[in-house]
This record gives sequence, structure tokens and C-alpha cells, in this order.
Amino acid sequence: MQVAAYDRREPAESAAARMVERGIEARVSGSAAPFRIRVGRLARRADAVALQRELAAKGLRGFVTEAEPATP
Repeated sequence: MQVAAYDRREPAESAAARMVERGIEARVSGSAAPFRIRVGRLARRADAVALQRELAAKGLRGFVTEAEPATP
């Protein structure tokens, strides 16, 4: 799920770190702008939609998207 995008990496990293402090599994995706903040890695779309609802209840809006492949 994508919850934000930034033109520069530094503000994206800072926002993702704040989310992690709140217990949200956030990471920055992308090697060039836009730097996307993504949350979760779920195999099923239904699970991603459930996560989307859970985060919306906490005031964090976003949309379900296919993620980049995991790095080993």
C-alpha cells in the first residue's frame, strides 16, 4: 500500500521513520523521484484492502498498489 510520495528522498525517509515510530511497517521505495512510502508486503489483495481500512481508521490514507520485488 502506498501512503505518500515525495520529490526528494530525505523528507520521504523522515516521514517513513515517523511511521515506524508509530508501529507502522513503512519503507521508502524508488531510486529516483518520486520516492514512495509503502506500507506492508501482503500476498493477497484482500489483506492489503484490510490493511488500508485499518490504517485509515488511524488517520493514514493511501491506496493499494503492487509493490516492488523484495530485496534479499
